[in-house]
Amino acid sequence: MDKKKLFIILIIISISWIGNLIYYYSQQLSEPLFLNHYYELTLDTDTSFDIYYLINKSQDIDLRWAEIPGIEDAQFDLLEHDVKTFNHHMLKRGLFKININVFKEMELEEDKYVFNEIIAHFSNGETKRVDIGKVIIHKEDYKNVESPIKGKSSGSSSTNKQYRLFEAEEPLRIMGFDYDLKEYLDGFLYISLDYPQNRTNKLAEFEGKGENQSTKYKEDVEDLFSIDGVELREDLFPIKLNKGEDIIINNRFYSKNNEDERLYNYYQIYSRLRIETENDEVYTRDCEMHYNPYFDNSDIVTIIKERRGR
Repeated sequence: MDKKKLFIILIIISISWIGNLIYYYSQQLSEPLFLNHYYELTLDTDTSFDIYYLINKSQDIDLRWAEIPGIEDAQFDLLEHDVKTFNHHMLKRGLFKININVFKEMELEEDKYVFNEIIAHFSNGETKRVDIGKVIIHKEDYKNVESPIKGKSSGSSSTNKQYRLFEAEEPLRIMGFDYDLKEYLDGFLYISLDYPQNRTNKLAEFEGKGENQSTKYKEDVEDLFSIDGVELREDLFPIKLNKGEDIIINNRFYSKNNEDERLYNYYQIYSRLRIETENDEVYTRDCEMHYNPYFDNSDIVTIIKERRGR
């Protein structure tokens, strides 16, 4: 090989090496990058939530504990730490348990506390005030209360579709379905209800259309992921259930837009099913909806690019 060709090859290798080096440094984070979390929780002895953050792969740093700004002694105890490794970064998860006694003693105008930031304490001694999204903690524990409606089954699929099936233990009325994070989830969280009156109407649509159609729908009733039910609307309520009848709440986190930033957020929502009995007794029952995104290397690059562009 002559010197000219060797020189050209060395130039190409050098350019490639320099390009890779520039890209590597362009991807490095100057500080831990916290992802967005949108949580709506109840206050009970088991209440906990995850905090996710990105660091450079070359760093050795952990989130040790966290505080809520402005609330004395309102700190979260770290229960465990997980790590997922990518090309140039690590995604870390800290599972934090709420200090229930602090919140029980607080006087809250709306019976809930809302915060967007935490004071993060790291293993290297650094402390930073960081934005984590929005966390709502309801003072009422509607997750562990007796109610005349019992959870019978639940499940989820790889397409971010979930369902929960509730059965009435006495005649009752479902008066509403509430959660506080709607402004962040319009066009991203889809909720539908399936209940006896809806099924009756559906089956009636098949009358006169042939036995196969009717049979097909009856088969679909056994497959809870096949039924989308009726889109959640205020005018559906009240929904009457007799003893032994059930209601299925389906939900899916989904966006047709692959560039929707909400695809990279974390959601954990304990929504509220409002119930009244024939004796006009009022109850609230929780219905959990959650979304945990799965990331690959390209997603991490996109997240960093979007956050830097703000």
